[in-house]
Amino acid sequence: MAFDLYKNIGDIVVFVKYCGDVILKMANKFPICSVKICNILIFNGLSGSTNCHFTFYICRLSGYTAENVPSINTYRTKWTPAVQSQSFATGLTNMIVDCHSHIWPSLSQLGQSQDFSCLGTTNALPAKPEQHFESSGPAEAVLVLGFCSSLLEAEIPNRFISEYVKTHSDRMIGFAGLDPAISGNLDELQRLQQEDNFAGVVLSPACQGFHPCDTRAMRIYELAEKLIMPVYFLYGEALPVSAVLEFANPSSLDEVARSFPKLKLIISHLGFPWIEQSLALLAKHANIYADVAGLTDKPWQAYRTLTLAYEYGVIEKLLFASDFPSYTVKAAAEALYNLNKITLDSVLPAVPREQLRSIIERNSLELLGLSLSGAAPSVMVPRESDAAGDKTEPENNAS
Repeated sequence: MAFDLYKNIGDIVVFVKYCGDVILKMANKFPICSVKICNILIFNGLSGSTNCHFTFYICRLSGYTAENVPSINTYRTKWTPAVQSQSFATGLTNMIVDCHSHIWPSLSQLGQSQDFSCLGTTNALPAKPEQHFESSGPAEAVLVLGFCSSLLEAEIPNRFISEYVKTHSDRMIGFAGLDPAISGNLDELQRLQQEDNFAGVVLSPACQGFHPCDTRAMRIYELAEKLIMPVYFLYGEALPVSAVLEFANPSSLDEVARSFPKLKLIISHLGFPWIEQSLALLAKHANIYADVAGLTDKPWQAYRTLTLAYEYGVIEKLLFASDFPSYTVKAAAEALYNLNKITLDSVLPAVPREQLRSIIERNSLELLGLSLSGAAPSVMVPRESDAAGDKTEPENNAS
C-alpha cells in the first residue's frame, strides 16, 4: 500500500508519505526547488492490523512540461472509501509543531524591541491573533511566546496571550514573558502556570540586560525546574542598540544546564551569531534544544547550519519554527524542503531529506514535556516573594 501520489488537479499535486517514507520518491523527476507546499496534514490510522502514519503534502509544481511529468495513472493510489472510513488514532507519533511564534495587540507595545529581529522584520505580517491563527494552519500545535523588557520598554501582556491560547487550547500553548529585573517574578510565575495555564517561560538575556547566570535569573530557573516549565531564550540576528551583546552568547547557558539538569532549555535562532557554540551545547547537554527560526529567508545560512547540525549528530534536537509574524508555517516548511536547492550542480553535500522532514514533523511537545491538554502539569510550590532578594543581590552574579 506504499504510495507517493494521490491525485492531480491541474497543477496541484498531493504527495503522500506512508510509514516513514520520505516525501517525493519523485524527487528524481522533479527538482525540489519546484515544489511549493500549500498545506500539510498528518494523521495516524489503522489499515487492517497495520499501524499506518500518513503525511499529505499538498504541493504546487511549477516549471514542468507534459514530457517530464509522469502519467497520473502511474502513481495513483488505491484510496478506497473503505480506507477513508477507518477511525484514526489520537496521540500522533509525529506532528508538526511550530515552536516559535508571537502575537501582540499593537506595535507600540514592543517599544525599542521593534528592532529585535526575533520579534519581527520589515516584511513581517500583522501579529494579530486572527492572522496568527490563519498562518498556523498546517501546524497541529503552536507555541505562542511572550516577551517583556524594562530595558527596552516593551511588554506583550501575558494576559493577552493567555486569552488567545485558551480560546484555541486544542492547538495553542503559551509561554509567559518574564523580566528578571522586575521584582515579584517567583510569585508571578507560579500564578501564570496555575491560573493562566502557561507552559513555559520566555527570557532574553541580551534584550533584558542580564547575564544568563544572574542570581535573579537563577531563581527563575530553579522554580521553573520545580514547576516543570521549559525556559525559552530569545536571540536574534539583529539586536536593538540598547541590548547587551555580550549577554547574547549562548555559551553561558552551559552553567545553567549543569545547575538545572532537569530543566528544558530552548535556544531560539540557534543562538545567532554563535551557531557553532549552540550546536556544541546541544551535543553536550541532554536538556538543551534549539529552534530553526530566522533561517527561512537565508538559504546559505540555513544550509550551512543544518549541514553542521547533521554532521555533529544533533539535528534531532532542532525544533521547527516559523518565527511568526516574520513568516508563516507554510513558508518555513517550504524553505526547509527547498534547502538542498543550493547544492544543485555543485559538489556540496546535501542534507538527507529524511532529516529535513524529521525537523518539520518532530513531536517537539513530547521532547519538551508539553501537551495540548493543559500544556504542563500544575505543580504546587510554596510561594515566596523575591522582591527583597532582587534589591540586595548583585545584578550580575555569574560564576
